[in-house]
Amino acid sequence: MRKMDRAAGTAPRLAAGFYTEGALARARRPGLLVRMKGADSTLRQAERAHEDLQEPVAVARATRDVVRAELSDGVRDLRADLTGRSRTAAREVPCTQVFEEGLEHFAEAGLGDLVEQIELLVGRVDQYLPPTDPVRTTRAPDLRTGLADFRHAVADLDAAQRALDLARQARDQARADWDTTVQHVYGALLAELGQKKADRFFPPPEKRAKKKAAATDPEPEVEPDLPAAMD
Repeated sequence: MRKMDRAAGTAPRLAAGFYTEGALARARRPGLLVRMKGADSTLRQAERAHEDLQEPVAVARATRDVVRAELSDGVRDLRADLTGRSRTAAREVPCTQVFEEGLEHFAEAGLGDLVEQIELLVGRVDQYLPPTDPVRTTRAPDLRTGLADFRHAVADLDAAQRALDLARQARDQARADWDTTVQHVYGALLAELGQKKADRFFPPPEKRAKKKAAATDPEPEVEPDLPAAMD
């Protein structure tokens, strides 16, 4: 029997398992057939569960990244509103107070620092701008809403990733259990029938493709040209 590589995926395992199911059914060995069917079914379900959970992770990650980009745009829009008030507004208060560390410090904050930095920025808007200032009444609330959306997106991604990790562990365990089942089935057949007949219940080893004849045939000998006859 060709031993399955531990690094092999689910597809080759199931292909081999279905082959063995057919051979066991033909040989009327119901006990071993039930065990093999169970291993195949469990592995197939575990693989499908793992595949199904990849979509929520991708969707949650995309949502988080889009909300992050929206927050970055909101920060830039807020600064543009402040600097657009006069030709020198960028060098004057309140712009220098709100953006003391510069625009990029807030607009390009990392995932781990984003919430803290945006909260700091919004807090400065409330501190340095009057309550009726348009930036304080429109831009700041938009950033607060974006922060709430970002927190939800991060939480959704964490939950989806944890579910995927658990499904991956279950899939890997199903593969290991499948390998154990195959060894059990082969051992039972080997003890009763011997190696030659036991091997018939499992896919035969893949045969190497024959090399092309042109690559194996020796090159034809070429006769040397004879010198012309002298008069």
